[in-house]
Amino acid sequence: MNTLKTLVNSMVLEEGLKKAKPLAEQMGLESVPDEMLEMICPNLNYSGQFTPTLYARFQNVKRLLKELAEQTTPKHGHIVKFTNQYGSYDESALLLREGEIRGQNLIACVGGKNLGDLELRDYGLDMHIGCGGPFEPVSETQIQSMTEFDIHETTYNFWGQTPCANGMINIKVPMKRWILTV
Repeated sequence: MNTLKTLVNSMVLEEGLKKAKPLAEQMGLESVPDEMLEMICPNLNYSGQFTPTLYARFQNVKRLLKELAEQTTPKHGHIVKFTNQYGSYDESALLLREGEIRGQNLIACVGGKNLGDLELRDYGLDMHIGCGGPFEPVSETQIQSMTEFDIHETTYNFWGQTPCANGMINIKVPMKRWILTV
């Protein structure tokens, strides 16, 4: 199994380098930065072109997600490890705040973590759910009382050039994950 994983990883890296080298040359770079491969390798099926503008946007998203992970209170865009009153459990549900849907604070149990205008606001990141719920309503008191957290690697995504099939760029980051039992 380890041999297969090594083979797959080397094939992904090889394909990533094929797409990254022209971009690096276009940007006047002598070599391909690791961060460029970090954008391209998980997104080999991306239907658009990898451009300097997209690379700059990727870097901005990565910076914003890092800033979000450093926040000391629960924010819109953080993830939550929670168990609800019926015993349903989710490892990395998305915390939505500020009345995003139906005027409630919610935890989205399922769905893509899609980034919007790419700015960090007082309440957190501008983002929405890509695939829907189910949703678990939580009170402001429950959100404010969350103090225990860990760091969990999760994937967010944003549109590349235009919304279309295979038009999202995935970015995997370590994110603050709050612990909640409702």
